[in-house]
Amino acid sequence: MKSIRIIAGDGVGGQIEAFQCAYHVKRAGDFIEILSCSRDEVFQPLKYFFGDMFPLIQINEDYQNTICYDSNLFNELKGDYDACFLSWPDLVFQHPKSFDYKKYNISIKTIKNTKLLLEKRKPTEKLIYLGLLSNTDHYSYQYISQLAVKLATTLPDYLI
Repeated sequence: MKSIRIIAGDGVGGQIEAFQCAYHVKRAGDFIEILSCSRDEVFQPLKYFFGDMFPLIQINEDYQNTICYDSNLFNELKGDYDACFLSWPDLVFQHPKSFDYKKYNISIKTIKNTKLLLEKRKPTEKLIYLGLLSNTDHYSYQYISQLAVKLATTLPDYLI
């Protein structure tokens, strides 16, 4: 068994890619740990949903801006692990330190189609979550309150 570390960057949605990759590492029998370059509002939801599936550690959010080019920082974060990979959407598996999906005999499509948290899903619960806010300029949906009211009116049996 090898020990693998994945360093995840981006927001909550983007970092899910790292957990999809981690799933395949774990399935292959290797030990996997994820370092999340994130601020608290990104890390807390990830820890809530994935903390029981994978060891997860929060590290400085600013590392994602430099780690792609700073070999010393990369090696420091790799530590004694057998391998370390970077995972965030802007790398699109093209960076030399990106997740080596071929080593795990899978494709990018397989990673993208990996569904996590299915066992946590409660289909009898009538709940709709609107995750439409962002700290990034021009990323937030403009009509959140109107959408929430329309959904609540159209689907009165659901908790919005």
